[in-house]
Amino acid sequence: MKEIEFINKKSLTVRGFFEEFHLAKSKIYKLEVADAIKVNGMTAKGSTEIVVGDIITLDFGVLEQERPHLWRQKIEIIYEDKDILLVNKPEKILLHSDGEDIHTLTNAVNYYLDKKGEESNCYCVHRLDFETRGLVLFAKHPLAQSSLSYQLENNQMTKEYLALIEGKLSPERGIIELNIGKNRHFSNQYLVTTSGKRAVTEYETVESKNKKSLLRVIIKTGRTHQIRVHLSHLKHPIIGDKIYGKEGEKLMLFSKKLTFIHPRTFEEVSFEALVPIDFKI
Repeated sequence: MKEIEFINKKSLTVRGFFEEFHLAKSKIYKLEVADAIKVNGMTAKGSTEIVVGDIITLDFGVLEQERPHLWRQKIEIIYEDKDILLVNKPEKILLHSDGEDIHTLTNAVNYYLDKKGEESNCYCVHRLDFETRGLVLFAKHPLAQSSLSYQLENNQMTKEYLALIEGKLSPERGIIELNIGKNRHFSNQYLVTTSGKRAVTEYETVESKNKKSLLRVIIKTGRTHQIRVHLSHLKHPIIGDKIYGKEGEKLMLFSKKLTFIHPRTFEEVSFEALVPIDFKI
């Protein structure tokens, strides 16, 4: 059982409350059928009217299909509350299982939550490549997940990265707006192509030295390998990018900062991770 309490902030119906979080209608239906919604301790339906200050209790256990896999692995937590958890992802670790390997960051977070007595699946809100380090945002329950996923899909979440590249970009700051699509000649590779999906990357040079540059990068869209493909296309690949540049010890791409609307307070929040020492040039 995974019960979460919310204090209602508007006069509306229970269904209207769920719509504030963009929760799918199918999930609302399942909660109703299972009598998993309570208002001030009494079972409620989607049509139940609620007012400011009402206590809404939700049992999300009915939405979970199976127990998550657990991996006993230490994680670095940047921030945690009732609804979200931010982790500093190390390099060369999967976010999700590829169908065989259960040694993923998601399963490590599940293990951490399980040991705390929070028996539910966590939900990774966005992607980071296997080699990429830095901030990853997890939702602890379906309301947080649906709210954050909506923001991500509608470009309402700001994702800021640091990238160490070969050479020096000219101009030193700008916007790269080039479509990205799958490379049909190589699996799991992407390239700039007019037939691809819209991709927008904003960059600013922080420092240039020794034929390298440190960039601050904000992605306005979330295409797979977007930063790597855009910078490689401009002939300034990320150092250590074995797919789009030259192979190195590490891919020098770091998820530094996330800004989004908190799914409980509905206020804008920002979180940052400490920059690894090897990003200093």
